Amino acid sequence: MISSLALLWNGLLNGVYGALFLTNPAILLSFFYNGDTTSISTVDPLLDSICKYFGVALCTFSFLYMHYLPFPDKQGPGLRMAMMLSAGYMLVALSKFLPETAGTEEGGAASYTSVFSSIEAALEAVGFGTAGADVVDNKKRDAAIRTLAIQGFTFAISMVGMMKAPKSKKGKKD
Repeated sequence: MISSLALLWNGLLNGVYGALFLTNPAILLSFFYNGDTTSISTVDPLLDSICKYFGVALCTFSFLYMHYLPFPDKQGPGLRMAMMLSAGYMLVALSKFLPETAGTEEGGAASYTSVFSSIEAALEAVGFGTAGADVVDNKKRDAAIRTLAIQGFTFAISMVGMMKAPKSKKGKKD
């Protein structure tokens, strides 16, 4: 029962994230950035394309989690996958609290700075991205805290659900 609820939670969360990334990522990003989406507006076509690819991936995860609901022997592995995904999100969110050590020099690489910052802002909403600026600004910290709260809860419920999931019954073949 708990494993089913944990899978349902993971499926719904990833489904909502995926649907928002596919249709209107600004809504999701504004939640994580307290209504400020100005940091992602510099490269709209590229950002939109990346959000759509990420949305498809999240919808695929959502489908997998929901697909495992009627198969009790698959719930444990499904929740293990959910834990790995949430742990990855949390590790990236924690990296927002570390100062960035590598800077970009003037010249060729600097022209891509706005592209990378736009991509980072989009993927930060669910915990993906690179390390923050030299001093962790409040927007990145707040987004990281929200990500840690949501994904921490998701990780915890997935772990409890995995421990309570029915074990697969592998019998000997004669």
